[in-house]
Amino acid sequence: MTQPTVVISGGSSGIGLATAQRMAMQGYRVAIVARSLQRLQAAAQRIGSGTLHFSADLSQRAEIDALMPRLIQALGTVDVLINNAGFTRVISVDTPLAQAEQQWNAVIDGNLKSTFLFTQAMLPHLRKPGGRIVNISSIAAQCGSGNPGALGYSAAKAGVVGLTVSLARELGPQGITVNAIAPGYIADTRFFWRWSASQRY
Repeated sequence: MTQPTVVISGGSSGIGLATAQRMAMQGYRVAIVARSLQRLQAAAQRIGSGTLHFSADLSQRAEIDALMPRLIQALGTVDVLINNAGFTRVISVDTPLAQAEQQWNAVIDGNLKSTFLFTQAMLPHLRKPGGRIVNISSIAAQCGSGNPGALGYSAAKAGVVGLTVSLARELGPQGITVNAIAPGYIADTRFFWRWSASQRY
């Protein structure tokens, strides 16, 4: 039986790393993608032998174009794509307009554009039928953030939900399922530990 394959963006830390570890335990051949090569190498060691890692900024099409031949040569057909890459920057109602625009563009690119571009690039290589796409959104997509400064992040993650629904409608007839997960605040992440104990709990 052929070993199933999974590609996880943002797989070097947090939810992405934990997901990669679980998928490896379930018998998947795992490939993780993130921007920092150093963090990717450390994550691959934690996940286990056989883990593939690729450095790329998935909000940049040129970097995806350079990534895809190496990724597909290593994996062939992909069974599961998990779009987890993303980050937040502070954008509140008090942020000066020029700064807000710069931060907004970065957050939209890093969370929504990257999910769209990487999915589009991966679609020709997903198993049909039977492929799976899982997009990591956020509880902030539905109810905003509990703290000010997440205007861009909330909007980007809401966009991920809309993209997921549209992808599911278009890819369903090909036998590919598309779902989104909307986590709340996750312990042992950089974002979580920025807060005081009273804010966390």
